[in-house]
Amino acid sequence: LVEVPVKGGTDLLGLTKAVGTENFAAEINIGPPDTGLSVQFKPEFVTRKVAKLVFSEVEVGDPAFDNAIFVSTKNRDKTRSLLQSEGVQSAILGLLSGVRENVLGLNTVSIEGQQVRVRVQKLVAIGPDDLISLQLDTAALALHVMRWRNAVPCSTQR
Repeated sequence: LVEVPVKGGTDLLGLTKAVGTENFAAEINIGPPDTGLSVQFKPEFVTRKVAKLVFSEVEVGDPAFDNAIFVSTKNRDKTRSLLQSEGVQSAILGLLSGVRENVLGLNTVSIEGQQVRVRVQKLVAIGPDDLISLQLDTAALALHVMRWRNAVPCSTQR
């Protein structure tokens, strides 16, 4: 069981209500133990394609994911292991599809220790069905991260 604190303006999962706007934000604390991860996933627009010429990123061997998502991390092996877990790539792709290009501070899915954070700005206003999809993808990602974390031997979590 994961307890998620309720914040002002959010629902019970800690997900920002976003119907009628283009913005969606969510933060879920998956609880201890810490994942030992610090990773950001961003859509791979032209500026990130250029950045790939300078910076090395984690790739998983799936062109659909590797060409759509830029992965920034210092925990390359752990991140690669996480991305091989069932459902993780799909949830990230779902969250970062149909977003605006080059919006500072937005369009990021990140995992920092016990926190799963999503900040996106969609191309069009988010309707009720879109909001449900974003919430489900966020919750699914948090669940997949928890399952991965619990399956990783303790000695490799640090």
